[in-house]
Amino acid sequence: MSEQLTKKEILRAKRIAKYRLNQLIKDSWRSMDDVEIETWMRYHNDTSMNQTTIIMKFANNLLDTHGVEAIFNNGNGGDKCLAEFCNTGDAYGRTLVYNNLTKRFIISSWGDMAEYFVKIGEIKEVEEE
Repeated sequence: MSEQLTKKEILRAKRIAKYRLNQLIKDSWRSMDDVEIETWMRYHNDTSMNQTTIIMKFANNLLDTHGVEAIFNNGNGGDKCLAEFCNTGDAYGRTLVYNNLTKRFIISSWGDMAEYFVKIGEIKEVEEE
């Protein structure tokens, strides 16, 4: 039988998690070179760059993935961005994904998200010839 945590224990765990996340962010920032820092400063001051994209690009650096990519409703370059994800190099590798439809960050894979968008009708399934 599992024990429930007290409110005090939950608050302590949250404080520890927040502290560790802040340390990861500081360490990640220190590991960036001058070009990356300049790019981040430009993104930070660019009002056309949405906050989600900035968070995803920062997560990319923390996770050491291969860039932030997007799933569009009409293939690459479509008119509606359905999701952004940190590219692990594996279509089904678990990563951070931002679902633009639900406005939530989730842990998933871009392959699973593409299948989900096909299932709900946001992306048309491509028929092979």
